[in-house]
Amino acid sequence: IVKAATVPGDADGIIDSAADDILYTVTVSNTGNQTLTNVVVTDPLAITGANPTGEIGTIAAFAPGASQSFNFTYDVTQADID
Repeated sequence: IVKAATVPGDADGIIDSAADDILYTVTVSNTGNQTLTNVVVTDPLAITGANPTGEIGTIAAFAPGASQSFNFTYDVTQADID
């Protein structure tokens, strides 16, 4: 699993305001030798009232050597800045 972050739409690319959002890209790879089924990808930063499990995606059949990426946005709060 590889997780990368960007701050789109922010000129300085620095998280310094509650108005900033962070775009996360999570890439999952099957490095094994078996096809996996119903792989659920979650992230604690994706947990919201509308998404209480933090699920960002599901892969029905995940073949050996395959990779898949998922994106989600985290809304920065003032508590994050403080």
